[in-house]
Amino acid sequence: MLKNYFQPRNSNKDTVIITNLTDYERVSHNRFRVFLLDHSTIENEHQLSATSMMTMKIMREMQSDMEIEGYIDSINVLLDDLRDNLKGTLPLTIKSFDLKLFIKLLSFKYDYSEDYARLITRLEQVVPLVVDEMDYQAKEKAFVIYLYPEAGLSIKEQI
Repeated sequence: MLKNYFQPRNSNKDTVIITNLTDYERVSHNRFRVFLLDHSTIENEHQLSATSMMTMKIMREMQSDMEIEGYIDSINVLLDDLRDNLKGTLPLTIKSFDLKLFIKLLSFKYDYSEDYARLITRLEQVVPLVVDEMDYQAKEKAFVIYLYPEAGLSIKEQI
């Protein structure tokens, strides 16, 4: 119910009231945008699916780099030149190379000098990046709820 209350669309603001007990003021449904996280969500971020926060973060960062467009154009010209070298009569065309296609070519490559088989290590690497993207998308108003953060972690790792 808390998550739904703070959603930009389909909010349950008419049936739920959240009050700040310090000031006795109603908390507006626009004040935050809630995101739910758990270990499996973070593990899925490693797949860089089209809707993952990591993919959105990479896209945003690449689009803000002015040189990227030049690289993409150069790759497309090279692909056209490569196609022109094909001998034959088939009317072939090249699909345009873009950032989405580039991201599909990416995969995580870990430095095995660190123990990336451990869940805590993967979480420490990816969670801050995912939360940073959530904060950006929510315009600095992200409210992150991490479900069962202790699951699968040792007592020392939980601390």
